[in-house]
Amino acid sequence: MVLEDDVSGRLGGNGNAPLLYKFFFLDVVSDYEKKSLGQYFHNSVPPVICGTDRLVHGDYGIALDRVTGARVIVFSVEIESFSFSEARVTCKSYTSNTGGDSIIYTLGHTKKGWKIIKKEQGPES
Repeated sequence: MVLEDDVSGRLGGNGNAPLLYKFFFLDVVSDYEKKSLGQYFHNSVPPVICGTDRLVHGDYGIALDRVTGARVIVFSVEIESFSFSEARVTCKSYTSNTGGDSIIYTLGHTKKGWKIIKKEQGPES
């Protein structure tokens, strides 16, 4: 849910403007995450590629796809705290190795499942 919110917020545009980024990369730590999140984002435009070794840094540290040379955004997620009724999650992203930004989500558990309660700008990295 947090990734979907953060990634969809990066698409923007009105459908007529060309996309600046050809791919989004998602840092994952396990093959299970790579497979399950890859299936979740399988129809994304631009594509979200999970757990890949295609990331390289070009001139000025810009994040690039090794295969195509296209610019990419790299996302990662960290669960900061978790309880039965609430969770705090940080979604980080960067386009170069010189810095990035983050969004801190507070999630609440309801009868219908998890819901975003609060979303705030986190520290830049």
